[in-house]
Amino acid sequence: MSDPTSESQVEQNSSVGSPTGAEATTADTDPIAQFLSEIWARPTIPRVKQAAVEVDPVEMSSEDPAASDIGGADTAGGTAESSGDSLMDRLRTGLRRLRIRPLFALIGVLVVVAGALVWFGASTILGSSDGRLVKRISDTSAPGFEAIVEKTPTDLLLAVGDDGSLVSSTLLALTSEDVGGVMSIPVETDVYISPSPGLVAPIALRDLVATSGIEAGSTKIGELLNLTFTDVTVLRPADLTSRLGRGVLTVSNPSDVVDIDGNVAFPKGSIALSPEQLWPYLSAITPDESPSVHAARSEAFWKAWVTQLGSSTDPGAGGIDRFLSSLSSSDVTYLPLPVTELPSVDGAPPRVRLAEGVTGPSAIAPIVPLPEGAPGRRPRLRVLDGTGELDDARGAAILLAAGGGQVDVIGNSTAFGVQVTQFVYYDPAQREAADRMRSVLGVGEVVLSTQTNSALDITVTLGVDYLDRSRSSSTGRTGG
Repeated sequence: MSDPTSESQVEQNSSVGSPTGAEATTADTDPIAQFLSEIWARPTIPRVKQAAVEVDPVEMSSEDPAASDIGGADTAGGTAESSGDSLMDRLRTGLRRLRIRPLFALIGVLVVVAGALVWFGASTILGSSDGRLVKRISDTSAPGFEAIVEKTPTDLLLAVGDDGSLVSSTLLALTSEDVGGVMSIPVETDVYISPSPGLVAPIALRDLVATSGIEAGSTKIGELLNLTFTDVTVLRPADLTSRLGRGVLTVSNPSDVVDIDGNVAFPKGSIALSPEQLWPYLSAITPDESPSVHAARSEAFWKAWVTQLGSSTDPGAGGIDRFLSSLSSSDVTYLPLPVTELPSVDGAPPRVRLAEGVTGPSAIAPIVPLPEGAPGRRPRLRVLDGTGELDDARGAAILLAAGGGQVDVIGNSTAFGVQVTQFVYYDPAQREAADRMRSVLGVGEVVLSTQTNSALDITVTLGVDYLDRSRSSSTGRTGG
């Protein structure tokens, strides 16, 4: 992710309002604020909603070798065209016999042909699975094969007290049918707001929820991670109690929990929590405790919750139950959000910020390989294998997603043997994004296309230069 500089950008240390006086510092000290300030200053570009099968007439033209229709198979296109011609011929004949006026005849023809094409497109979808692909044709090794990427399902789990206080924030992800991930996000993590044009102010996630509500908090943590959550689940104290019932939750507690009087309320080690103890344990903060220790305790709680209660949930119920059920039987990766603790000022509550060199997309990449970005925050990509040896570009697609791209389509170019990787963009405003994607892979050339109506922002066609680099560095996946 790039760190553009703007002298007008200012960060705020604690307040939701506009920073003033000693609280205001230049955004040069915070690259995340710097980046977000530039994004928020840009006009919003409308996004095109992608249908089940996306057909772009210009991209079907053989004059632009960097672009292709979804699916890319000439035989499929020919079938649709011949089917359409047959319907049109029949309708024209029938309409002439009925002597319907030409305008209404044309409208009728177009409606029927459109319906035929929609049916044809839908009939080519072969299936889907969590966080993987909706394939259009079965031969993944064929030139022109493309598949629409189904994004990795995610759930932001927020534990909120009856007083509105946020005590735990956790990201759940279903990477595939047998793999999942859980990321603990400290509630002290800085997210960013724009109180006025030209200003970007950091504020702890916990404080933003307290002042502006759960929706504001979930929106801003989504922007920080550059992720649109499939679901956002809010659990109150009563929700935890009712789900546990009359049993106990066995937690591997990573540290002693000490109350304000210095007494150990919950000792380090394996402890059994009754329903009445769930919320006191999850919300407890030992005096002078660091945010990382608090986050580790939260992670231990949810690990126990998923392991012990997930198997008894109904995946068909949807929502949080879908995630708990899947994660209880999956190979689950547990990891914390990588953060750095900020120095406390005048005894203020501790706060943390994304660790230096870490971006939201790179932080979540281990458990969310194919994310749907926060609205307008990621360039939308088509990633194609131009060599025939890169497993329809999946490895590169995951790398590009970790670098801040949103991969909507993967597949193969219409012909193999491409020597130099190309990053083709269709709008001059996307040049910076194309350069950033090229820097992720480290090879290739950036090209502006004369095509102007692509539904995606950038088409990446992988060449032999990327294949050689991936073989030498093991950063790209080769083979079938």
